[in-house]
Amino acid sequence: MVTSKRKQYLHFFLFVFPACFVCVLFILYPFIYGICSAFTDADWGSNTSVHYTGLENFTEIFDPAGDQRFLPRFNTHYLFKDNYELPLTIESAVYKGMLLKRIKNREELALLEKAYPADDNGNYILDRGYTEFALFDRLMILSGKNLSGKNQTWFSAILDEIREAAFAGHPLETVQWEPAAKILPAAAHNEFSGLLEQYYLVFKVKKILSTYLYKTEFILGVVGFTLLYTLINLLIANPVALLLAVALNRKILAARIVHAFLFLPYVLSAITVSFLCSFSFEIVLPFIIGEGTWLDNPEFAPLLIAFSGVWRNCGCLVLIYLAGLQAIPAEYREAATLDGANHIYMFLNITGPLLLPSLAIGIFWTTASSLKVFDLVFGLTRTSAYTTNTASWLLDIYINAYTGNRFGYAMAKVLLLSLVCILLTCAQYLVMKKQEAAK
Repeated sequence: MVTSKRKQYLHFFLFVFPACFVCVLFILYPFIYGICSAFTDADWGSNTSVHYTGLENFTEIFDPAGDQRFLPRFNTHYLFKDNYELPLTIESAVYKGMLLKRIKNREELALLEKAYPADDNGNYILDRGYTEFALFDRLMILSGKNLSGKNQTWFSAILDEIREAAFAGHPLETVQWEPAAKILPAAAHNEFSGLLEQYYLVFKVKKILSTYLYKTEFILGVVGFTLLYTLINLLIANPVALLLAVALNRKILAARIVHAFLFLPYVLSAITVSFLCSFSFEIVLPFIIGEGTWLDNPEFAPLLIAFSGVWRNCGCLVLIYLAGLQAIPAEYREAATLDGANHIYMFLNITGPLLLPSLAIGIFWTTASSLKVFDLVFGLTRTSAYTTNTASWLLDIYINAYTGNRFGYAMAKVLLLSLVCILLTCAQYLVMKKQEAAK
């Protein structure tokens, strides 16, 4: 009897050992190794030793000066730099909306109005006296053949000093140069000094434009895009799928064909769906509308990718809600119809409460799949994810681990994503459980 039990235990052990070995080798060991790597500086393809870094990877994630592409932020984009030539024209909207609203110094405002007088069309045109090329041409004419070789080097040094004085806010008198009599005729001294003063004003105008001519942009970042993608799928994919499931449950014409058409994007691989969407956004829509920068535009690309996810997820959600609708006994609807209840009353008081388990499944599945989206975004954006605000959380992890060779830093983001998924799932579960108890 004892021998028989031992044989049973041995057979049981031999039966489950391969499965346990595979689970330990391919699931448990990578899981533990990944958690440990999140607290180290481990990377790919490096022969250097791994060092324990504590919470440095996590602090870098939330440090504004660290990974600037991860968290949402406001970015100041300067439209003019001090090494640019002064623009010949400033549009009225830019002049009034940016410069006049931001400049509080009266001297700066007076100088700007003098440099850019308004024309008949409402635009602001650069005065010729503030054109660097015109000033330089005038200086060449004034100096004749004297401005060459050593003298030209001297003149460039003077302009550099004038530029530094203008941007530092120092008066022109602080600039030291050799007497103009050594280079120019005596009759040209006054005009030469006037040209240097005009150069000083040009640099002052450059300082004004480089300081006040900017726009503030909101950058979604990795977290912002992932949350936007999840929110759009929750608020649009689920209601649309529920309406379609209700329509299909009423035996509409060609219901099976419609159901197959809706479920097709989910059956296809996400890369195939991304190619179909890319063809639509880059070829079909530009041909119809005439705009050819849909996926390259940071304003449109996040929404287009989110709606591509809605189209792909609707098929599976329709299947979930349709199964829940068909599980509701028909006697409830028949009794409500005999009592004179309309369709809205039946949906709110009969169908809705009985469909709550299916709704919970749909919401949980949508949240988890949206937070972990990778292949659809990868296929649509490829290498332009960061510039178009369309880098998902998993895509950012992939780039950090395999392109940036920062495996430990990527694993820290994996742990953070896992924590977010667990917290959101638990919160949704508690809310749905409370709703079911109330019903």
